[in-house]
Amino acid sequence: MTGDAPCVVMLDTNVLHSIRLYLSYATRHDRYPYGGSDWGNAEVAFIKQNLDERSAHQALIDGGRVFSFIHSNSVELARCAAVEAEMFNLEASSRALRTAVTQSSVDGRWFSGLSPEEINTWLTPEDRRAITKSLEDTFETLDSFGIRVSDLDPQSSADVMWLARGIMTMVYMDPMDSVVYANALVAAATHLVTTDRPFRDMVNRFKNPSSGSARADARELSSLLSRCTGMELAYSEFPVSQKIANLSP
Repeated sequence: MTGDAPCVVMLDTNVLHSIRLYLSYATRHDRYPYGGSDWGNAEVAFIKQNLDERSAHQALIDGGRVFSFIHSNSVELARCAAVEAEMFNLEASSRALRTAVTQSSVDGRWFSGLSPEEINTWLTPEDRRAITKSLEDTFETLDSFGIRVSDLDPQSSADVMWLARGIMTMVYMDPMDSVVYANALVAAATHLVTTDRPFRDMVNRFKNPSSGSARADARELSSLLSRCTGMELAYSEFPVSQKIANLSP
């Protein structure tokens, strides 16, 4: 990467989870970055040849590609409290469901998900500590490879939520996406990485508006950001959201 300023990258929940899956997979199979010199076609071929579950191919490949991007370039990874809360929620739900299924005395019971009360029943304090440790271990692993990882900034949370609220009054996006995008703006992220095409399209609509109405929305978002946070960013400085296969500084 050229220039002195690093990329500031924010990952959505699925992408952060894909990196975690890939690093676990690479550890077990001694693949990049634990074995081999770099990510490339050989890694993709190895995954496809050695994994039976085709549905998991893409998650591992996405995780490897994004890890390679942040590992090979001058990148600061900006943490997002909303993403980490969602990851904790998804893993807590998964653990509670597995426990409920294995301990159920009703043969052949169908499970369509658990209520919050049921999750709290089946989730132990040890589970909570394990989930928290797994998440922190992911960031420590990234740090061990020389990837700069920002600290969570609780002082910016109010700015993020007000900005997310304002974004939702301008355009519709999933409420969680609005919080992640607001967090990316407050962190002055240069890249927001997601596998969600509609979310990616909206991020890029603000970054590179191609119509009069889109430019008006982008200018309004810039003004909203200034009012909420005091930050002065032109929409040309907003984060870009590239396809994972095409990530570049």
